[in-house]
Amino acid sequence: RDPNAYVPDPTQTVQWNRGAYLVNSSGHCAACHSPRNMLGAEKGGKANFLAGGFADNWEAPALNSLSKAPIPWTEQELYQYLRTGYSPRHGVAAGPMGPVVAGLAELPESDVRAMAHYLSSLNPVDPEQEQTHAAQAALLEQNSRSNQEVMVMPGENLFNGACAVCHDPRGGPVLFGARPSLALNSNLHSEHPDNTIQVLMHGITRPAQPTLGSMPGFKNSMNDEQMEDLLNYMRARFAPDKPAWTGLKDKIATIREQKGHL
Repeated sequence: RDPNAYVPDPTQTVQWNRGAYLVNSSGHCAACHSPRNMLGAEKGGKANFLAGGFADNWEAPALNSLSKAPIPWTEQELYQYLRTGYSPRHGVAAGPMGPVVAGLAELPESDVRAMAHYLSSLNPVDPEQEQTHAAQAALLEQNSRSNQEVMVMPGENLFNGACAVCHDPRGGPVLFGARPSLALNSNLHSEHPDNTIQVLMHGITRPAQPTLGSMPGFKNSMNDEQMEDLLNYMRARFAPDKPAWTGLKDKIATIREQKGHL
């Protein structure tokens, strides 16, 4: 008998056990979404399980109660993200997650729903709080539209020139594919700027689903100083309750030397 084989939990439902098997065995989500030690091995213990990590120079955020998402992940939001690569309240799959979503498209709907069901159990959300979460999302959106202080930051003009045509929440129609809310975007609320820098630098040239639309990278059109100004602006505008990112200059220089993943 394989000692590493998944053993169903008799106290849980069939759907939960199916999701647990897919996430923890064949899906091996912990390989990216759990922290690693100095030798590169996954850190053990319940506290580290799906507590967030890094893969291919991208942050793989925590999937448990340590999640920093501004709006809690519900089972339906998890399903939509895993199935389509896009969640209106969290963002678009990019980097190493893009091919994962493309691979999940080969699975039956019931399997993806089982994965979402299991993952949602790691950080359960009270369904009766939906109205509260909707109100929180609306408030974050409104604050990002009416924040007068950021309009004098150097990044305002950069954002208007490079990002507003697709992402400006102050108005305008959706022109290309999905229009992810930056005020709800998990990457902008993260402690780490890595994913935001990666996307700004290299763009999203191969989205998880063609209907999501692609995004250009600005590696060749913005220098490091402009990139830093834009990042500081986006953090202040769309995650105003979070402290400014530190060490941006070095991080930008490092990621500029890396090859784009998607």
